[in-house]
Amino acid sequence: YSDNIDGFDALADTVGPPGILYTNQVRIPEIGPEGNNGAFYTPLPGQPGYVEEDGATGIQGFTYHFISDGTLAIPEPSSTALFSLGLLVLVLGVGQRRRTSART
Repeated sequence: YSDNIDGFDALADTVGPPGILYTNQVRIPEIGPEGNNGAFYTPLPGQPGYVEEDGATGIQGFTYHFISDGTLAIPEPSSTALFSLGLLVLVLGVGQRRRTSART
């Protein structure tokens, strides 16, 4: 399966997930403010995640708690710092070559 969010640009792209093969689905709305939201899900017989004890009856009150943390604000390194690091590596490399060629 390959999603087609950016358009059909690969041979494996499909119209959507192969839902015909996954008939046992459930949708759960998230609740709470952005960055602190999630969902609770208690499956019933025949729903995904339903657990049977000894093959007889389901465990009553078995609940899943899904937590959605949202996006983290990780700062990207600045282009000036990256440029400075690259310049330093070039200067050290040229200096090392000059020392090596002066010895021979």
